Amino acid sequence: FGLSDPYLKLKIKNQEVVLEHKKVTLDPDFNTDVTFSLQGVDKSKDELKILCYDWNQIYKHEFMGCIYLPISKCIAEPQLKWYHVDPDDSIHQGLVPTGDFELRFTHEEVKQSASSNRAYAEDFIGIFSSHQNELMQFLEFIDKSKVERKKNENNTHSTA
Repeated sequence: FGLSDPYLKLKIKNQEVVLEHKKVTLDPDFNTDVTFSLQGVDKSKDELKILCYDWNQIYKHEFMGCIYLPISKCIAEPQLKWYHVDPDDSIHQGLVPTGDFELRFTHEEVKQSASSNRAYAEDFIGIFSSHQNELMQFLEFIDKSKVERKKNENNTHSTA
């Protein structure tokens, strides 16, 4: 008793990522990368919302707390840092202990260079990882995908 099956929902505007729940723990280690496109995001006003839930097989998943971080803060503070989870006191009335999450943010702005044939990739932000190479691999994948999509669009339009 007293243990949770926590999982996280991460949201920026209409983008959402749900991390797999960690079974029977009060000390989850998600250690994963999450990448969001910042295209159409107002970096000075929009927020990253990190919502923590207790997963339940039979009952409704229980909201445990949240972290709201301005995108501008995520970009400005790339170092590993602890963030406190604010509890939902309207439900728990201060009876449920909350915790902290250690997060690291990376921000890469990748633009097409004049000498490059690569597609334009918008800003991305990755969290929950210190593995810079994984983010770069993802950005390269996005670039290649956009180039392929553009080639397919050009072929479709030219035959019509």
